[in-house]
Amino acid sequence: MKKTIKLFRYTFSEKVTALICLAGLILTMIPIYRLSYYSIPYYDDYGAAAGNVAWAKQFGTSYLTGAVVHARQMWWAWEGTYFARVMMALDPVIWGEKYHFIGIVMIITSLLFSVFVFIYMICRKLLRAAKWDSVSSAAIVCEITVLFIYTAQQGFYWYNSGVKYILGFSIWLLSICASVMTLVSKKLYENIIYGILSAALIFCAAGSNFVTVLQSLIVSVSIFAAGLYFCKKRALFLIPSLIADFYGAKLCLLAPGNTKRASAYEGMGAFDAIIASFKTGFEFLDRFLDWRTLLLFLIALPVSYRIVRMSGITFKIRIFIILAAWSVCLYASGFTPNLYSSGEVVLSRVINVIKLVFQLLLWINMTYFLGLLSQIKTNGRKKWKGYVIWPAAVIWLTAWIFFFRIQPNPIGTYSAFGADFYLKSGQAELFHEEYTQRLDLLHSGDSDIVFKPYTNMPWFLGWTDISSDPDSEANRFMADFYHKSSIKVEEDAGD
Repeated sequence: MKKTIKLFRYTFSEKVTALICLAGLILTMIPIYRLSYYSIPYYDDYGAAAGNVAWAKQFGTSYLTGAVVHARQMWWAWEGTYFARVMMALDPVIWGEKYHFIGIVMIITSLLFSVFVFIYMICRKLLRAAKWDSVSSAAIVCEITVLFIYTAQQGFYWYNSGVKYILGFSIWLLSICASVMTLVSKKLYENIIYGILSAALIFCAAGSNFVTVLQSLIVSVSIFAAGLYFCKKRALFLIPSLIADFYGAKLCLLAPGNTKRASAYEGMGAFDAIIASFKTGFEFLDRFLDWRTLLLFLIALPVSYRIVRMSGITFKIRIFIILAAWSVCLYASGFTPNLYSSGEVVLSRVINVIKLVFQLLLWINMTYFLGLLSQIKTNGRKKWKGYVIWPAAVIWLTAWIFFFRIQPNPIGTYSAFGADFYLKSGQAELFHEEYTQRLDLLHSGDSDIVFKPYTNMPWFLGWTDISSDPDSEANRFMADFYHKSSIKVEEDAGD
């Protein structure tokens, strides 16, 4: 009996828990990375790359110069997202179709790396956590953000969307890390280096997408204000970062092309958009916060509790109230740009970054709340020393399997499962073979190209094909890139 009781009290060590979390993250990432090999360029990927290649060949410049020229042209003609436009024009397809997947790998890695560094930095530098505890927390949150990305299709596997939103978001997270390191570093040269790095990163993030540019302004001002209050003079090293953020936001938001693009949409007034953002944010909670996400967050609870219990930090209720209110405002601000410009939030690529911000804010608020709970007196009882009790892990795993089994769309809900499904079913390979057959036609001497329709198109790798109309925008982008007179897909026999 005593042996049984002792067995049920068994806990994993810090290092073992961290290694288990890392192993789970690695297993999740394997199919996601493998599927990237079968990704193909589509639509705007060709549009941006075609302009870059044409400029570089005409004037004998580098592709980087051509990308900057493309961004400048789009700044005047369509939108002010200068960094995103440079990256779009640098799609590796300009060096050859076989290199396109490298851009996809970069996008996936940027999210994984930035989230890991962000959580690790908070745990180590702000919560004074041990190394392995910090690794566990970072791995768990990475697992949550990657596995439950709103749509892997437009988040990971469409280059154009990925560099504009996911890469921009990732660079923004890294700029936050650099800003925090500027404040907590004690050495002058570290303050200077991190301050410069923060300014460079935030300038890139400010030119990525309108959601990130607005939220970066809110966070930059907040970090600077907190730095003045807690770190005094060290906050002055963030002035270059603050200037870079505001100047980048000015370039992005006040670009002449934005006015031309706005004429094609009907949005709300600024005040109405801000008010509607809170209502819309509440309506999206059922999409962002379900039982599957909560169950995965439960793994982080004992890890976070141990961190705050051992941090030696005094957690205050008023700080938690301010943090929670600030988090609600930051989360809601993610909906404001689209409500202002078009009156609705429907684009999956936009929702991707809003959900990512929500998930990180949820973890931050959960961890601080656990800090408050950890300060409640135990009234003489033995202090909690457990870490991850294995019976609890078994119960969690059982619940996870149950919710996975009843999920009507596991392919679209779990990015790793969807990627693994397309790989094991052979759909990804078949799709890529048909794409390779199209490349043979594109590299032939024919000027008018007619493709057979895809017999198979995995949803992660593409949501639609080019059309039977050679004058449609997607067809024209592709034709320009390959220097063809026309490209189309032959119409179905039933059309």
